[in-house]
Amino acid sequence: MAQETDDTGAGTTVFQTYELLENIMLRLSVKEILIVQRTAMHWRLVVQRSQDLQEKLFFKAAGEPIRPIQEDGIVHPRSPHSIRRLF
Repeated sequence: MAQETDDTGAGTTVFQTYELLENIMLRLSVKEILIVQRTAMHWRLVVQRSQDLQEKLFFKAAGEPIRPIQEDGIVHPRSPHSIRRLF
């Protein structure tokens, strides 16, 4: 007797689960992520919605915004927010 095929196999379940797919994609290289997101609309949405994947692809900045570097209480001269010393 032939067995019926089930469309909800383990692979399908994994790739339709957002958290698992995101975790798998985070282990890929940047190039692979860019290629993989063209495979399925669901996969592309995972890349677009995942903060971690966006940071890995350098589409969004990671962490806190950078503030000007201060040396001895004075803003570093190469900073756009620098104040020139008069003395």
